[in-house]
Amino acid sequence: MPVSKKLNDCVYAGTLNMTGPLKITVTKRASETLVSRIIVLVGQSGKRKASIEKLVNRFAKIYVQ
Repeated sequence: MPVSKKLNDCVYAGTLNMTGPLKITVTKRASETLVSRIIVLVGQSGKRKASIEKLVNRFAKIYVQ
């Protein structure tokens, strides 16, 4: 849904400009964005194993060959 912006309003990545020239000032680094933080958290959660998964892996090494 289109939202009108005026001088000094914030715009976000992916903003579609429909009226003419747009002059913006970057206020955050790419590593400080919400999407960047979500990517980091998903990566970290994939590296950590749940305690039950560790237990299953220990038994699997012994009983499944």
